[in-house]
Amino acid sequence: MASVSVLLSTIAALVLLAPAVLAQTSLQTYAGCIWYGYLAGGGYWASGFFATPALCAAECAKVATNNNFVWGQANQWCGCGPYWQAGNGLINAAANDGGVACGTAQGYQSYMMGSTFVFGGCTSTVTFDSRDIAAGNNKGLLDPKACYAACKSWRNVYMQATTAAVNYNCYCANFPPATIGAVSQTCSSSTFYLYQHTALEASQGLARRQQRLMQIDAERVLAENPYCPPGRESCRLSADPSDESFECLYPQSELESCGGCRYGRFGPPNVNMTTTVGVDCTALPGVRLGAVTCSEGQCVISGCRKGFRLQDGACVPSQQKRGLRI
Repeated sequence: MASVSVLLSTIAALVLLAPAVLAQTSLQTYAGCIWYGYLAGGGYWASGFFATPALCAAECAKVATNNNFVWGQANQWCGCGPYWQAGNGLINAAANDGGVACGTAQGYQSYMMGSTFVFGGCTSTVTFDSRDIAAGNNKGLLDPKACYAACKSWRNVYMQATTAAVNYNCYCANFPPATIGAVSQTCSSSTFYLYQHTALEASQGLARRQQRLMQIDAERVLAENPYCPPGRESCRLSADPSDESFECLYPQSELESCGGCRYGRFGPPNVNMTTTVGVDCTALPGVRLGAVTCSEGQCVISGCRKGFRLQDGACVPSQQKRGLRI
């Protein structure tokens, strides 16, 4: 139990570490300290000086809101992406010191704009849950942006530079890791960068998945029953298979077809039309006229004709012939 408590405490710490970085740059995701010689791509240096990453982000957002940007603490330069940052250019630096360590090493703090992930720190070792390993393993990705995109529908991301230290290995996860080392704000080209979706994004992701499942279910219902409004079934009017007449019924409350279609459903070919056979509640033996209803697909009897009595929800003869006594 002790190891479980330590693991849960470590995971909870990931969320608590994030504000130290994100407080400076709203909706930006920290992607490490990169030496300027390992930046390439179609980016440009903004004119002027920028005292904080937030000011740099605002400047770069004037052109695009989904690229990365880099900020130098030492010279207050701002580079607006798109940039490609090689993994072997990541420098050993602390992420929560305002860029001091990164600037001392002549590096630039790298951020991704428009990402929904929160940076939670770095660790040297992670053992993934077996349920995540097969589906969430993405190796040899070009840069952090590709990693975030690959894991956009997952709860957590673990990013690490490859052995060749040029590209990145990216591990998507929905479950807590089996084991994880100490988490700190000091990262390098050999550590795992830990990310987590915000609570808001996680709830929105769940809502989107639920909405998609509802859409899939609605499409399935429409394919099976394209003739009637949702909730109603296209019921045949006779047992004759050549008769293509039908009506739209709601079997949950239809008195003469309670619980299903009496003669089967009418529908397109090659579709499974298996359905519960409906019951004509008015034709049940011994039921008094007007003393039966259909509720939730079941006949509900409230009175019986003369000579019958209500027993266990059915009308049964009130007098039975007595057997001979010996």
